[in-house]
Amino acid sequence: MIKVLIAEDEPLSLQNLTGHLRRLLGADALIEGAANGREAVDMARRIRPQLVLMDISLPFFNGYHWCSEIRRVSRVPIIFLSSAADNMN
Repeated sequence: MIKVLIAEDEPLSLQNLTGHLRRLLGADALIEGAANGREAVDMARRIRPQLVLMDISLPFFNGYHWCSEIRRVSRVPIIFLSSAADNMN
């Protein structure tokens, strides 16, 4: 069974990501969602995910900060997500 942790503070984005992963990975996959980085670190300690999807923009501290906290627990691969519309001219 694969275990995935999604750290995303936008409820609709979290719901959509969870649904897509559920369809791709099947019903046996454990897919947990966290609304902020502190919650993500706590869940990472508890479930020991094999993959983390981390929003860059999270409450309190950004995703990079929380990534370093999760890396103290595990060397799990972390993929950063962002829905921010930066104007990179």
